[in-house]
Amino acid sequence: MEYSLGVSEFAQLRNLGACYVDKTEILHQIVTTCAACFLTRPRRFGKTLLLSTVEAYFRGEQTLFAGLRMEKLETQWLRHAVLRLDLSSATYNVPQDLVDVLHRHLSEWEQLYCPATRTVATPTGTDASVQADTEDTSTQMTAEGVTPNPVAPNRVGSRQASLHERFAQVIKCAFEASGGPVVVLVDGYDKPVLDGLMADLSGEESLRVRIRQDRARVFAPLDPFYSVLKSARTYLKFVMLAGVSRYDMGDVFGCLDYLEDLSLDATCGAVCGFTRSELLKYYAKGLSFQGLRFSEGSSRQGLGPQGRSAPGLSGPVLSRQGSNCQGSVTIDAKVVDLCEGADGLVKEEEELVSRLEEWFGGYSFAPGSQRVVHPWSFLNALKRGSIRPYWLDFTTASYLAQTVRCRSIRLAELDNMRTDTQSLRTFGAVWQRVLMTGDAVGVLYQTGCLTLKECELNCNEYVLGYPNREVKEELFKFVLKHAGHRHLTFPAMDLRHSLQHGDAVRFIQGFKQFMGSIRYTNHPYPNHPYPEPTDAILFENVLFLVCELLQDERTKIQSSINIGHTELCIQTSNTTGRKYLYLIGLSRTVSTSLLRLQQSPFAYDAHDHIVITVGASIKHKTIKGWTIQTK
Repeated sequence: MEYSLGVSEFAQLRNLGACYVDKTEILHQIVTTCAACFLTRPRRFGKTLLLSTVEAYFRGEQTLFAGLRMEKLETQWLRHAVLRLDLSSATYNVPQDLVDVLHRHLSEWEQLYCPATRTVATPTGTDASVQADTEDTSTQMTAEGVTPNPVAPNRVGSRQASLHERFAQVIKCAFEASGGPVVVLVDGYDKPVLDGLMADLSGEESLRVRIRQDRARVFAPLDPFYSVLKSARTYLKFVMLAGVSRYDMGDVFGCLDYLEDLSLDATCGAVCGFTRSELLKYYAKGLSFQGLRFSEGSSRQGLGPQGRSAPGLSGPVLSRQGSNCQGSVTIDAKVVDLCEGADGLVKEEEELVSRLEEWFGGYSFAPGSQRVVHPWSFLNALKRGSIRPYWLDFTTASYLAQTVRCRSIRLAELDNMRTDTQSLRTFGAVWQRVLMTGDAVGVLYQTGCLTLKECELNCNEYVLGYPNREVKEELFKFVLKHAGHRHLTFPAMDLRHSLQHGDAVRFIQGFKQFMGSIRYTNHPYPNHPYPEPTDAILFENVLFLVCELLQDERTKIQSSINIGHTELCIQTSNTTGRKYLYLIGLSRTVSTSLLRLQQSPFAYDAHDHIVITVGASIKHKTIKGWTIQTK
């Protein structure tokens, strides 16, 4: 089977005969009911392919949609001029980088649609008008869209034109050349602003001053450029912007306040990503022959922790269904065949899909919508034949690192975090809150580290949680890496083996050795104006992720992690059928730990279990002593 990994152009994908998950029914509803809209999704979720498909539709390329739902839904197949602005593929270190990208796109469009008056950029970044002498400036319609007749050589004129003036002229020319309204698509509309915000996090100057200065410089060319989309609506058929974040349009891009936000629309919940039914429909044959496996020791930093997905992320957003997925990943173990479960070989594609959903699925972007799998990670797993983290590219990793390492964020509190629509929609204001107060919920949601678990529409509330095991592993690596540990090994399999065989002493000793090896006082940018995370919070975060990543199909952990006292309830079993229940308390003294365990808030069934109670004392973020009671 030919996979579409790395192919983001619809025409190329279709011509290659690669597998395409048909999203055209959703797209048809969007293009026939919206005049101007925008959509936000995390990185590598297929936004570029989505816009490329919309472009092919408006260009009237009917043959590319053969066999797809769009072929039956659309009857006219009218051709429109399409202006597609790609801001996602460049890096914007300084405001001039953005100006150069806009110049390049405008020059290409002027070549195509404005042969009589082309404008090019001078070496200094200013605009010089180029007049073309031509006997015939008419255009011809072809199967590829609007194509101008050849023009005579150009000569440089003296008129200067701004970016937004040129953009307005291009839209008008395209309208006249095609004889109908124009389509404008913008990919990565927010990328220049995000790059500017990330540059502000260097910590070398006063952060507040730099944010204001760089925001003003970045917005200077963008705001008037985007304002053309509003003022030229008479000439436009359809406008769609896509990106990672949704800015407060009234505060940042006031000219875009008329766009319809589809980001939390239930109709578009599955427009990016793959649902479970789509995986079984389009990839069942490939899954049968992949022989997927857990690739252990995949991390270059020596981190290959074990883990599983969070409960309640396998069904629709209002569901709390648990996951039956299994498997393990560590750094120093053998490669384990994915199809080897507790009861032998898994031969059904649905069971294999469940394992892949555990790792890469769990995402929900709208109330009531189906959960989707991250397409980039899923396709990588199929192509490479191993399951491990694939998704976090450098840019997303930078956002995550800057959010986690320098702020007092309690990761346990973010799971089942309640928030409102405004916090999820407004990224620009969220970034300001992150930088000034440490509130990172919106950033983690829009970058894909959190997703919707539940919603209460009547009171406009959402419950967020971690989507899958891939995200948890990456969080674990970032928490340790940015605490100064690049080569720290997490002994997940050893710790779990000790639990499953009733060896509480070995478990506590291994746990103590790992937690004691962490250096808790480390802040990479001491000049930052916001507070660094305290040692206690870092300890909480590491302990939370350890509990999450220790779980598998036979080991379930409930935890209550607080400053001064932590309680764990671990239920596990081994292949012989012996069951264990661990009640572990971590306080300043052993006696306090045991006393608090007598009032444990956890619900558990101790029937047929060997109950092991561990009271441990914590001092300087490590275990100093413990008492074990077995009954």
